[in-house]
Amino acid sequence: MNPKNYQRELDRILEELNVRQGAESKKEPKRLFLHSCCAPCSSYVLEYLSPYFAITVFYYNPNISESEEYQKRMEEQKRLIDSYNEEQKGYPICIVEGDYESEKFFEMAKGFEECPEGGERCFRCFEMRLGETAKRAREGGFDYFATTLTISPLKNAQKINEIGQALSEEYGVEWLPSDFKKRDGYKRSITLSAQYELYRQDYCGCAFSKAERIRKNGETNMSHSVMIDGNRFSTLEEFYTEIDHLLTKDLGWKTGHNMDAFNDLLRGGFGVHEYGERLHIKWINAAKSRQDLGYDATIAYYEKMLTTCHPVNRKSVEEKLAAAKEHRGKTVMDILVDIILLPEDSGHDCTLEMID
Repeated sequence: MNPKNYQRELDRILEELNVRQGAESKKEPKRLFLHSCCAPCSSYVLEYLSPYFAITVFYYNPNISESEEYQKRMEEQKRLIDSYNEEQKGYPICIVEGDYESEKFFEMAKGFEECPEGGERCFRCFEMRLGETAKRAREGGFDYFATTLTISPLKNAQKINEIGQALSEEYGVEWLPSDFKKRDGYKRSITLSAQYELYRQDYCGCAFSKAERIRKNGETNMSHSVMIDGNRFSTLEEFYTEIDHLLTKDLGWKTGHNMDAFNDLLRGGFGVHEYGERLHIKWINAAKSRQDLGYDATIAYYEKMLTTCHPVNRKSVEEKLAAAKEHRGKTVMDILVDIILLPEDSGHDCTLEMID
């Protein structure tokens, strides 16, 4: 069974809201209680959703083990919201600061200290934070509650949405489904973080994640090599299938066949190379790939994107499609190479050797 497309579910809700609010222009917008893990992750989400909702950001993150780190992240969240409100990006954004209850996190984590990142301990942490969010949303009479957590390529969006939906049924507040890393949401958050000079972190904030980061950073000699053979695929879809074969093992679920998922797989942690492990890619028969993934493939790529993209992004996609038809701009092959060679803050460490 294919996993749910939560981005598509969100698109449907936003389209319905857009039609309803257009027909009832004098009515107040729907109110969204949005859990935020940090300013960088919220940057794209707030930009994306503030034209549709009156958002109250709920900063509740007892997983952050150091009070100084907690306050630093909190102040960045406030600073970003102040900037967005000054620029009038959408409806005014409010913020509520939850209690700093690190002792609750450690109590919750007992017995799960040795769980790997992304495992049961993380799921319990999601439930703790979203449970408090749902409770406060009900008390405040909000129409929806949601979280920024799904923008992270390292977070299990399906599990987060399952937890959110279960809490929605428990507390009687609508859950706003999401997979914010889709449609280049994660990349947009990197751009916005740089634009607003936001403090960015390379771990979630908990003591276990920090220890894992220190361990990974210390293993500087770890590396893994894979070979992409251009003779093994001729289309973008076949390329994604080949990447699944090279970079995943025994997942038990299907990866998304899109650029965001490709970037996620390069990070590691999907059964072949470890998360954070350096990855060396040797791409042989690259000349064939340049031809197969050239402008004809790029035109098809953008034409397909037009059928699913959010209205906000439609103009940009149309411009890229027009350029591709004139053999201008980046091809699909160029985009894939760019993803491999993304800067350090992309979350993966890749080198690329191309042999025609």
